[in-house]
Amino acid sequence: MDIRNILAAAKEHVGEDGLSRQNFDNSWSPASGSYRVGVVKVNAGTTKTNKDPRIGVWLEILEGDDQGKRWWENITLFADNPAAAAVNIGKLIAMGVEEDTIYALNDAEAIAPLLEGWVGMAKVERKPNPRNPEDPYVNTYFSPEGEVGSASAAAVPPQDEDDSLVKQRGF
Repeated sequence: MDIRNILAAAKEHVGEDGLSRQNFDNSWSPASGSYRVGVVKVNAGTTKTNKDPRIGVWLEILEGDDQGKRWWENITLFADNPAAAAVNIGKLIAMGVEEDTIYALNDAEAIAPLLEGWVGMAKVERKPNPRNPEDPYVNTYFSPEGEVGSASAAAVPPQDEDDSLVKQRGF
């Protein structure tokens, strides 16, 4: 079955977890401001262009006028652009995943479940896009007040001397 048919069927169906049509609208994103949010779902994959590891985080606004609305935030890992990689790793850290855990697991699929159930603050900033004024840049910054029950050093697999974090990071 073609992926477009699967998506069309999903939009027509309200799943067991109570997803509404609005929740499938990938075009919605919040206005600039601060929101109390929770992670509804996570997935892992790769970016379309560079095939960089990516974690998709489905956020739901928990309070205020937009309560119940959801949007996807993609966090790209280990990108060729060190500044972008630092920002995105910072997002994971702000969401409660320890830096050593990120590097020790070194895999988007292993890291993604650590974000499930996180609750915290998201600050959204919309900035003009000179190339396409109708599609502004949207940056999201997370506050570390959330809780991630399993994101701890306990999630780090045992390390032997030849597999140190320093070696993994390429220092």
